[in-house]
Amino acid sequence: MDLLHTRFGTELQAERVKVELRARRHRHGESLQHVYLDVCRLVALGYPSAEPALTIHVAREAFITSLGDSALQLKVMECKPKSVELLRLP
Repeated sequence: MDLLHTRFGTELQAERVKVELRARRHRHGESLQHVYLDVCRLVALGYPSAEPALTIHVAREAFITSLGDSALQLKVMECKPKSVELLRLP
């Protein structure tokens, strides 16, 4: 039982998802909408019981970091979005 909990438990899974979130980058040909949805999914899995203010901050920073293009990152940061939802694209 302990082995199963260690392997599939939410604590270690959350850590794995946080690493995946930090490594997430926009891929060539991938839509920004897909990046946004994936970042939101990873934040929800990695921070399941966190305060909303923390998850908003983490999602916003992870999305901006995932863009990879420093000029685009700068333009997004200049807009000073309060949350990742304000970055959503149609």
